[in-house]
Amino acid sequence: MRKWFLAHPKFNTNSFYLGGDSFSGKIIPIIAEQIAQSVEANNIPKINFKGYLLGNPITDSKIEDNYKVKFAHQLGLISDELYQSLKKTCKGHYIGQHSNDTLCAKNLEAYSMCIENINLPHILESNCSTFLNNDKLHSQRSLLEKSLKPNLIQLDLNIKNLPPPPEASKFGCWTYKNLLVYYWANDKTVQEALHIQKETIQIWIRCNRSLPYAKDVDSVVSYHKQLNSRGYRALIYSGDHDMVVPYLGTLAWIKSMNLSIVDRWRPWLVDNQVAGEEVIQLQSSIPKNALLCSRGGFLNNLSNL
Repeated sequence: MRKWFLAHPKFNTNSFYLGGDSFSGKIIPIIAEQIAQSVEANNIPKINFKGYLLGNPITDSKIEDNYKVKFAHQLGLISDELYQSLKKTCKGHYIGQHSNDTLCAKNLEAYSMCIENINLPHILESNCSTFLNNDKLHSQRSLLEKSLKPNLIQLDLNIKNLPPPPEASKFGCWTYKNLLVYYWANDKTVQEALHIQKETIQIWIRCNRSLPYAKDVDSVVSYHKQLNSRGYRALIYSGDHDMVVPYLGTLAWIKSMNLSIVDRWRPWLVDNQVAGEEVIQLQSSIPKNALLCSRGGFLNNLSNL
């Protein structure tokens, strides 16, 4: 990043924000902290870092995974009876091993059966059983490379010569656009526009699952606290039909930051129509900075104003 600013000094004074979603929720706060430390150390070039934004961010896996059961109940995916039984037998803890509690394990099995055919990233969408399903991405990676490689190398990344994509789901799979990313990223004109260095990577794919790394960061809530205490802005938004990172879990870790509410919960209007609800929370350490938290049909926001 510093190399980029050195190569493009005209952007040095621009306000700089980081952004990401989903799994980036674990990565962006850590990178943001590194940038903040670099700024505070007066490293050159000095990045005009202002804050970050995250959508449906994985932040604390234990919190988020544990709220999936409550989320499923609130959205009517499991019955009241099953939810109450889950709370009683599992004592509010739904992740990890429950081999010593037969009733809890049995209830969790019933819960799993209720949601197994639901499209977890968006519960209102069709559950796509095509090439794009998350559980098949890894096994399909080699097939995709075999499909793309001859065209990309021999035909000089000419997009029109790439093999046609697989047929979309008959229900209109909303994740079909993810497949198009492969064709977009391997388009020579796109790479030129993005100033991609030639020959660095022969084939660009959406999910590189061959990277050797260990997942050792369980929670990044502490990074959010550190950054907010120093006045950096944050915008956290979540779709409230996402069951991979349920908004209830996001609200839980936000509440754990002990922010004071300075404005009442009220309708959030767009073109005179109610698009959600919003409430303003204030950082306890930096009174001049307020946090906005909205919950609507598809958005759930925490922003530092």
